[in-house]
Formats: sequence, structure tokens, C-alpha cells
Amino acid sequence: MSRYILFTVLLGFLFIVPLNAQQFNELERKLNQLEQNSTKNNIRTEVTDTSFKSNAVTSSACRLYSDIGNLSSVITIIPVDTRIFIVDIMDEYYYIKTEVNQGFVRKSKINPDQSFFEKPPEVLNQQDTITGFSNKLEYLRYTYGWETAQKIFDHKIWRNMTTNMVEDSWGRPDKINRLIKSGQVKEKWFYPSTYLIFMNDRLIDWGPVE
Repeated sequence: MSRYILFTVLLGFLFIVPLNAQQFNELERKLNQLEQNSTKNNIRTEVTDTSFKSNAVTSSACRLYSDIGNLSSVITIIPVDTRIFIVDIMDEYYYIKTEVNQGFVRKSKINPDQSFFEKPPEVLNQQDTITGFSNKLEYLRYTYGWETAQKIFDHKIWRNMTTNMVEDSWGRPDKINRLIKSGQVKEKWFYPSTYLIFMNDRLIDWGPVE
């Protein structure tokens, strides 16, 4: 566990200042080296909380992101063979919890237990699917999984959301500006006080409407 914390502290120092392209590449190299060293040296976390419920294990050292795929949002490097709990599924990532942190990790770095496959997070019980959706939260849980559904139900937004997710969270925008260039689709959605920017159906930024 002490080495796990050391990784977290080290990453904190790495992200104190904004990164230019050269620094970004150097950070990527250092993160790769940390992952490789953790796996090569067989660094593992010690289980300190016997009540911690898990349904998967890391197959190799992996990055824990607070924001999907955003290198500057890496919280820590999770060592190989760390027990985790998969809360939600989002594209090629799992939203997971450890004893000390929570965030997103790539699916390729995780080996789920049999219990996870028997009842993955996004699956509702049979009665839910038979009777249909009695309210919006039930629909969101069925569509996105329990953790993501709650955030959407609370009208939250975050980077890498799809346009459908944002529409379920905030409703239809007042206006949409669309630009298609070189096969890339960029959209700017306008709400009463906020604009959102999408690139190829993914939310990448937002700001106040002036």
C-alpha cells in the first residue's frame, strides 16, 4: 500500500504545471515506465480492509483516470493483482473503486470475476425489463448502468459524454451549430447559460454563454 501511495504522490508533482507537447510526451513516457516497473517488479497492494467488496482484479499495472483518456487526469498507477470493484461500464473503460480511490481504467487491464459476468452493473433484474420503465431513473439505469445513470439523473456533465447522454441529462439545447470538416463533426450546443462543444459525438469542452 505504501508504494501505491508513492505513485499517487509522484503523479501529483507531475501535474502541478500545465504541459506543452514535449512535456506531454515525456509524461506519457514516465507513466509507461511506472506501469512497466510496477508489473516487472511484481509490486502488489496489501489488502488492509477485509470488508472491501471486489469483483475484479488488475491483470497488469494500470492508470486510474478521473477523466476518461485525459492524461493529465491520471490519479495514480494501480499495481498488478489489485482487487477492485467495477461499478460501471463506459465504452472501453470501467469505472472502478479501490480501497483508497475511484476512477476510470481501461478494460484491457482488468480481469473481472465470474460474479461480475453473472450480474454486470448495467443489467437490471428481470422484473424491470418485463414491466417497462416506470420513471426516468429506471430508464437511465437500464440504458447506462447504475453509476452513470445517477450522474445523468442529477443533471451532471463530464468530458467524453455522448450527445445522447447529455440530452438525457440537460434536455435538448436551444440551438446547435454544426461544422463538418475532413470527416470530423464538430457541434456547439447552446443552453440558456452554457454552451457545450462536441467532437464526433463526444463532449470535449463547455463554457458560459456571454
